[in-house]
Amino acid sequence: MVKIKNFQHAQKSKIFDMKKRGELTLWFIIEIVMAVFVAALLINIATRYGEGDISNEHTIARDLAVQINTLQSVSGNAYIVNTALGKYTIKVKDNKVMAYISEADFTKPYYSYVASVNINNPLFKKPTKLLAGKSGNDIVVDDKKINLDKISCPLVKIEKTDNIAFDPIEAEDIDEDLTLNIAGGVRAYYKNSKLTRNEDIKREIDTEDVENSDIIIGIKLGSYTADKNYAKAYYLIDSLKKEESKKIGCEILNSISDKFEVDGIALIPITKGNNVFDILDKNKPSVFLDIGNMNNKDAFNDITNRKNDLINSIKGGLDQSFR
Repeated sequence: MVKIKNFQHAQKSKIFDMKKRGELTLWFIIEIVMAVFVAALLINIATRYGEGDISNEHTIARDLAVQINTLQSVSGNAYIVNTALGKYTIKVKDNKVMAYISEADFTKPYYSYVASVNINNPLFKKPTKLLAGKSGNDIVVDDKKINLDKISCPLVKIEKTDNIAFDPIEAEDIDEDLTLNIAGGVRAYYKNSKLTRNEDIKREIDTEDVENSDIIIGIKLGSYTADKNYAKAYYLIDSLKKEESKKIGCEILNSISDKFEVDGIALIPITKGNNVFDILDKNKPSVFLDIGNMNNKDAFNDITNRKNDLINSIKGGLDQSFR
């Protein structure tokens, strides 16, 4: 009986020793893996320091973050061109700028910025150049171009609505159907909106539709002798909703200038007196759009061939004014 107990005790001791040796072996393997990892990290850092990569990454990320913050205080439109970016990928996201060669790099420096940045794609892979600029109200980072035609819009809050009156306005020597189609195309996006003139652009407007709407937008295709191509928005200078009207006009103009080549955009205050501006109402947000120059062959072809782009530009600007 004593021998059996001693044997059992010996077996337990043996199993314990085996477990202990197994744990020691596991920890030894873990230590080796960690040592290899640390060694690889140090070699990677040393190599990148030796080649100047880490220093360059810090410089690129820091400079771009500083530029973004500085542009916030610029009063007009401006941009800065960053070149010699070579082999570095640049990421601008979540208020951070990062610059690195490989996503697998152990050390990827980043610098923070506080400005709100308008950016479509936050990742720029080995760009030949990178533009940081201010366009209207927006801080923009892009590797292609920055629109310097944009104007700064009022920051007033406009309650979102789809109760909008769209008024297609006749212009001399302009295809009436084109103006009607553009106004009707924008109207189709807003469920409760109205078109003040259906089928016949020359007839009197439906005043009831205008009076019952929350917002009024007149749409006219420009026609003038100067060989220039402008987009303009008019608003009443004595409007009780002047800032709201300016914001709607401003956002639509900026949206148009993003998609179309224009010689300039302008937000113009007027007093009521010209019949063409009768659509404007000083008691509600209202703007009169004068778009393009149909006597300019390039502008005419651009609007005629890209009618849907113009419709979507007007819609995009109007939607932006509600934000």
